[in-house]
Amino acid sequence: MSKFFAFAVGILNLFGCKAQNQQLMGHGEKLLVIGRHAGMMERVTDLLKSHNYQPIGALTNEEALQKFEEEKPKAVIIGGGVDEESRALFHRSFSPTAKVIDAHPQTVLVDLKAAIPDENKGQRN
Repeated sequence: MSKFFAFAVGILNLFGCKAQNQQLMGHGEKLLVIGRHAGMMERVTDLLKSHNYQPIGALTNEEALQKFEEEKPKAVIIGGGVDEESRALFHRSFSPTAKVIDAHPQTVLVDLKAAIPDENKGQRN
């Protein structure tokens, strides 16, 4: 478990937000995460994995385009360091096939839940 994730969960629990943390859990959705910094990519993908998502990281435009075609993710998360020209390329290339989210590491889970509502909400097993 990454230090960043442990810190974030600790803060959520400290402020009584365990229920909110549970609401941010995924259902195994495949995600393409695009960023330019390997260390941050690792922290974000670890965070997403711990919340039951299947993140696939890409550091370059070419890698992102290739992985999108191969993996068919439900959403694309564009992170820090990605220039405006590349962002525009990703929005054009991936919308409307997948939800495209311009996210910040501290808000990625909330942004993701807003883009991909819980399809199982209200259903009982």
